[in-house]
Amino acid sequence: MARKWGGEVEIYKRVREGPGKGKRTGTAAARHKKTQAAVRIYADNIAGHASLILRRHTYAGDAFIEVDTTQGFKGAKKKYRDIERVVVLNDTRGMFGAMTIEFGMHPGIDQYGNFYPGVEAIAPLRRAARLKWTTLPSYNVRSRKYNPYSKKIPPGG
Repeated sequence: MARKWGGEVEIYKRVREGPGKGKRTGTAAARHKKTQAAVRIYADNIAGHASLILRRHTYAGDAFIEVDTTQGFKGAKKKYRDIERVVVLNDTRGMFGAMTIEFGMHPGIDQYGNFYPGVEAIAPLRRAARLKWTTLPSYNVRSRKYNPYSKKIPPGG
């Protein structure tokens, strides 16, 4: 069944003819070799750019960037194995090193009472994918209304 929008545009839920006949249009497009190649190239470009960003910083440690597929994931559907690519910031040491590299860490005091300085986010994955990576709030903090249930002293009082 086709829906007509405007003049000559028709949208179908399933492919009517060709190599993906009878399949949903998204599945047929995902199974196309050119689509798979484009996704692979795009993921490799993001991984290469993220690796350059990560290598610029000497304090990144043992972290590295890799491109992974869904083949190793539990519950991954077989039909998406060729199309899905995941760019991963991998830190084999653990201890939330990859999370600190990507998102940064605020200064604070640890469980023994020692002060530790904050770390600014390197954000190699978000920078490489051209996503917003700054941690600045997008709203004016002073414009928020006072919470009457708060135990803090109300402003001006």
